[in-house]
Amino acid sequence: MLDAAVLLQAIAGYNAQETTSVDRPAPALMAAIKRGPASLRVGVPRESFFTGRHSDVQTAVEQAIRVLSKLTAGVQEVVVPVNPEMHLAVMLAEGFSVHAARVREAPQLFQPPVLGRLRGGEAVGTATYIHRRRELDQVRRAAPGLFARVDLLVTPTVPLMPIPIAEVQDDEAGTALYARNTRPFNAYGCPPCPFHAGSRRTVYLSACKLSGRPGERSPFFAWLTYSNRRTTQGSGVR
Repeated sequence: MLDAAVLLQAIAGYNAQETTSVDRPAPALMAAIKRGPASLRVGVPRESFFTGRHSDVQTAVEQAIRVLSKLTAGVQEVVVPVNPEMHLAVMLAEGFSVHAARVREAPQLFQPPVLGRLRGGEAVGTATYIHRRRELDQVRRAAPGLFARVDLLVTPTVPLMPIPIAEVQDDEAGTALYARNTRPFNAYGCPPCPFHAGSRRTVYLSACKLSGRPGERSPFFAWLTYSNRRTTQGSGVR
């Protein structure tokens, strides 16, 4: 984690040539590593993210939350609004725009499910894209408000157990199911970081993810440095 903090601290900062870059000071990652997780406030958005879980996933995630409650400044329930249709329309349309030439000139290069998703983006109308993109921009402007009372949000990574690749439903319904808890945070501009809390036997089951304020990585490093240290010492926190 120290190496990652040193590298990110060096490359973080405003890039005027990048339209998504934000002009704000880079986070103090080295200080976060020394601080540890004791002062972190953790939010649990149960609505939308905790429904429909496999019983083993539910048990492991609740165990992870109990671990966090003991090691941080506390855990509280929060609300994170979700609008899957908004993000999906933008994602499909922008995905198609990147691959439009290849889709038209050499569609055989794509596997059928991927080609189907790309062509779904072609079907998104201009007015729909503009409307949904405006909604997405508004959501991202509001994203810092999700962290008014907390520093990190914890949710299950996926609601279900893993299945064999041959049984994967490789269409939008199957993808949406396993990406259900990840896509909303991508929409908010605060992509999550996975962590584990539990025994080695249940390492997959205990997979949760933490999401933080957009552009702020200090809480991640405060937690991950501690959890990595505990892992090397053989504890059940990962």
